[in-house]
Amino acid sequence: MKWKLQEVLTATKGELLQVKTRCFSGVSTDSRTVKEGELFIALKGKSFDAHDFLSQAFSRGAGGAVIEKDTQQSFPGTLIKVKDTLKALGELASYLRQKRRIKVIMVTGSCGKTTTREMIKWTLSPYFSVHAPEKNFNNRVGLPLTLLSTPEGTDWVILEGGINQFGEMEILSQIASPDIGIITNIYPVHLQGLKTLKQISQEKAKIAQFTSRAIIFPENAPYIKTLLEPYPLRKITFGLEKGDFIAEGLTFQENFTPEFKVKKTHVSLSIPGYPPVYAALCTMAVSEIIALPLKEVAKRLSIFPGVEGRLQLIKSDGIEVLNDTYNSNPQAMKEVLKILNHIRCRGKKVLVMGEMKELGKKEEFYHRQLGKHISRSFVETIITIGNLTHFTYEEIKDKKESYFLHSTEEASSLLRKILRRGDIVAIKGSRALKMEALVNDVLSLNLPA
Repeated sequence: MKWKLQEVLTATKGELLQVKTRCFSGVSTDSRTVKEGELFIALKGKSFDAHDFLSQAFSRGAGGAVIEKDTQQSFPGTLIKVKDTLKALGELASYLRQKRRIKVIMVTGSCGKTTTREMIKWTLSPYFSVHAPEKNFNNRVGLPLTLLSTPEGTDWVILEGGINQFGEMEILSQIASPDIGIITNIYPVHLQGLKTLKQISQEKAKIAQFTSRAIIFPENAPYIKTLLEPYPLRKITFGLEKGDFIAEGLTFQENFTPEFKVKKTHVSLSIPGYPPVYAALCTMAVSEIIALPLKEVAKRLSIFPGVEGRLQLIKSDGIEVLNDTYNSNPQAMKEVLKILNHIRCRGKKVLVMGEMKELGKKEEFYHRQLGKHISRSFVETIITIGNLTHFTYEEIKDKKESYFLHSTEEASSLLRKILRRGDIVAIKGSRALKMEALVNDVLSLNLPA
């Protein structure tokens, strides 16, 4: 979208310091990629300050900049000063959303946000022009940038709201002002900032404050139903046994891929485990709200390819790799264990797990609890990576073939020695550990029989 100077000032309530350009071709937050005529937002974080790169932004052709710090330098573009550039970015996105009357679906929850978002996008795409973030743009920078990059003529924007601190859900929801809000689940995630399940639920429920049409949520989510009662929205629940959308007659095929019926409509998915079932139930709820035929939706879901790094089952050179390396938390680890327990292989079952982050004071408890789950599973070999996984290792070292390591490089070397054709290896860990590199290493192995 092209921005007039007055629109920027109206949206941000900024102070005009100097005028060189009165129209901007777009909005950017990266001085390395800002394009000719764009408005550069100088964000400031804990470890960076984009005010240091104003010269670079203008040298690349930026037409103006929004800043929050005084500057004595002279720049060849328009300057607008605000109290908080991060807030200004959100205000610009909110202004655009309201001006163009963009229809928005917003997905939040502890787990499964990206798969749900992508499944909805996949399902709606044959019927509508749909825009969604290409990457995991779900925070106070990424969500506004997704809205700001919405092409003209878009019917639906599907946003993802990820939070780890109090107050973030309200800010993201106000920017997005969704027509349809979705809460995928509530689990002990980001406890370092959000502390308890009740507080996580209270924070997630704030999406309803700014949702206009309907809210979709799990029938069994703790606290959520009560928290949503005051809001005059259409409320749709889902679940395995109770809810408006139920996975009736749920069964799993050879690779633990699910089949079930929803309102007499048969659904078959190609992604293993329970998480895609919940994503499909959310997708079908959205489809009913916007009047798509459920039988056609089910056909579309049957060929949904999944999302890279999320329960992605890859076969290569006689070995299977379950790539779930995007992130990790206690519930997501349990879901991987369920898949390993049920999936068939002619060799051994191997789990490589990285430490789970942001669990606050309960980090030892959840790592030990996971060890107890693993000790009762059908996993035969377990490799743990990172300091916190020593708690897990202590729970399983006398019950399973177990290794406690400090890096993915060590794990790669070990896997090269112990893997054989016919094995299945699940690789799961937080992004900070770069577990995706381990997936590539395993897939490139020339394994003995």
